[in-house]
Amino acid sequence: MSSPLQNTAAWLPTKQAKPFQIGPADVPALKPREVLIKTHAVAINPADAGIQNLGLLWEKYPIIIGCDLAGEVVEVGDEVDASRNIRKGDRVLACVEKGAFQQYCAAAVELVAKIPEHVSYAQASVLPAGLSTAAVSLFHEEGMRLELPSLEPKPNGQVIVVWGGSSSVGSCGIQMLVAAGYEVFATAGAKNATYCEELGATRVFDHKQEGVEEEIVEAVKGSGKRFGGIFSAIMTLDVMNTVVRLADKLGHDEQSRTVGTVVPPDMPVFPLPGLPSGVKLAFCRGPTAFVQESELAAMLGWSKRPVSHIGRAVFEEWLTPALEAGLLKCKPEPQVVGGGLEKVQDACDMMSDGVSATKLVVVLEGK
Repeated sequence: MSSPLQNTAAWLPTKQAKPFQIGPADVPALKPREVLIKTHAVAINPADAGIQNLGLLWEKYPIIIGCDLAGEVVEVGDEVDASRNIRKGDRVLACVEKGAFQQYCAAAVELVAKIPEHVSYAQASVLPAGLSTAAVSLFHEEGMRLELPSLEPKPNGQVIVVWGGSSSVGSCGIQMLVAAGYEVFATAGAKNATYCEELGATRVFDHKQEGVEEEIVEAVKGSGKRFGGIFSAIMTLDVMNTVVRLADKLGHDEQSRTVGTVVPPDMPVFPLPGLPSGVKLAFCRGPTAFVQESELAAMLGWSKRPVSHIGRAVFEEWLTPALEAGLLKCKPEPQVVGGGLEKVQDACDMMSDGVSATKLVVVLEGK
């Protein structure tokens, strides 16, 4: 008879607490459409460091945060459809709203995907949040409404601009857009130009270069391709103003004048005033769009919105075979900070200091 599972977590005991406290935690009770994962690696996102530094107004402490993980399935919920082909013992990646920083984590099956044997847990952990965030903004009916990625991409004659191509979300966005048949023009720092080209961008513009806005406009107009829109994988007020101007100059219909964005911690989730006529900011509501039961969606009043088919299209139908075929790479490259939950604090501190074209990873066990 097997012994009961014992769980340990990196806790935030109070708002803005430092460091994380490593201690026992209950093994998550599975909901019908969840799987229980033994966590082998977790990746750190800017939001994780931001939550620790700023705190969450709507959460009750203590809490376990983190949203990117990879590991082994140890239990499957009663309503996990057999067609999902997720079974005990599978190596998977997963995106969760919170709770990744623990040894055992429950994840909604809609945001779980198997990983090939040649992909390590550390590599796989860099993908889930970036991929799901980019997918919502690019393909969701409330976002840019672009064509979905394919395993047999065919050029569609359109060009998309990705602002922040070397970020985690931008890296995933470039790859999915290329797999959907789009030509991609990206912005990045000069040192990351080759990196973006390796992901599939055909032109990379230095976002710090004076006159970059005009350079992008000229390049798009001279490409012979139809402008399909602009996706901002990072979002500050300066960047927002720039991408809005680009959409105004290049957009020719409602879809191409819709700017896909991510939601930063310091900006409201509602339409902003002062936009040019016809330009719309489509704020991403993240992975909550993909799952049937979401605490965050319920809190923000989104729970009555229908679950998007995009999650199934990307996580179930495309992600695993795309990794196997090399159409999707685990980028940015993982930078392993160390082993054990004790290293989560070091990784969050490094994230607060800033990283470029890399994703910080903590390995809990295995490869």
